[in-house]
Formats: sequence, structure tokens, C-alpha cells
Amino acid sequence: MAPTFCLALVTRKTDDAILLVKHPQRGWELPGGHCETGESSEETLMRELFEETGLSGSLKSWNKDYYSDGLVGWVEVDDNRISWNSVDEKVSEVRWWASNPDMTHWDVQEIIDLRNWLHSQRVH
Repeated sequence: MAPTFCLALVTRKTDDAILLVKHPQRGWELPGGHCETGESSEETLMRELFEETGLSGSLKSWNKDYYSDGLVGWVEVDDNRISWNSVDEKVSEVRWWASNPDMTHWDVQEIIDLRNWLHSQRVH
């Protein structure tokens, strides 16, 4: 079964921070969204990342097991800002996080699990 959504676990080479976007109702979350008809998973991932953050990056690895109906792609970008506003009306702020922020919609354990998966990818 094809994934219905793709989320981006975005990092930079310089530290262990991950990039999160702030949705006005759901709070902090990973950038991402639903796959459009005819779009590959990588196209979805990169489109959503650019729409929500203005960033482009390099896909390093996929986590195909964490969500039953979606994928998480590890994307590395070159960016040194701390936070900025998005042009996407569904994103009120974009920010790098070394620790986990207070989550309102997401379970913080999801971020912890995905950070652990990311660490396992980086050591290989």
C-alpha cells in the first residue's frame, strides 16, 4: 500500500537540532503532508518541506516502519537560522529545536522515538 503522507525529520550537519513547524491549532510538529496523485514519496517530502519552511535539502534515509500509513524521511539541510516565519498559512513559525518543545497535538514520545531512529542512522 502506498503511503498517504510523508513527514520530514530535518537536521543540519552542525548540531543535533531538528526542525519543527508550528501549526496554529496543532502546535509544534514535523513538516510534511499528504501525497498528491501521481507524486512520489520523495516529491511529496520535498514539496511539503519547501512549502512549509522555504528549505530544500538532501534525503538521507527513509523510516518506513514508524507509521503504518506514512513515511518519515530524514532530510539534511544547510541552514543557520534559529527561527523564522513561513509563507504557508498553515505554519505560524519554523524553528530549530535541540530539545523537545511542549507538544499539544503530537505525543512527545513520537519525537523521542524519531530522534532515536535518527541517531541510529547517523552512526551507520
